[in-house]
Amino acid sequence: MYKNSQFEEKDADKVLAFMKAHSFITLIGYDGEFPVATQIPVHVYQDENGIRLVGHIMKKTDHHLAYAKNENVMALFTGAHSYVSASVYENPAVASTWNYSSVQCKGKIKLMNEEETRMVIKHLTDSFEDPKTSPAAFHKMDDA
Repeated sequence: MYKNSQFEEKDADKVLAFMKAHSFITLIGYDGEFPVATQIPVHVYQDENGIRLVGHIMKKTDHHLAYAKNENVMALFTGAHSYVSASVYENPAVASTWNYSSVQCKGKIKLMNEEETRMVIKHLTDSFEDPKTSPAAFHKMDDA
C-alpha cells in the first residue's frame, strides 16, 4: 500500500469502525513459495489483548495449508475508491491518481478445532440468516 502520512487515519476508533463496516476481507498468507489469498467475511472484535478477526476458511485448500504452515498473515479491508482525474488539478499536466480507503492488518492466524469452528460458522450464519425463519439457518444444517 502506498502510505502518505497526510492521508493516514490516526483515530483508532475510526479505523476500527471502518474495519467493522468493511468486514469482507482479503486474507493473505505465504506458503513458502507463493502468496495465497482468500476473501472471507469476518467479525471484528477488540478487547484488552487488541483486535481479533474471526472468520472461516475451508480445510485442505491451498490457503488453509499455507496458513497452517505459516501463521503470519495480512488482512486487507477495502472501502470506497475512485479515479481522480488530473483535469481537476490546478496544474492538470501531471499524472492522475486514485482515491481509496483501506486498512491493512498484520498478525498471526490461529486455526481452530472442530467445536470452535462450528461456533464460528454458527455465529456467522446467524448474523446473515434469521435463525427462526430461514431455511438456511445453522440449526437446519446437516452435521457433516
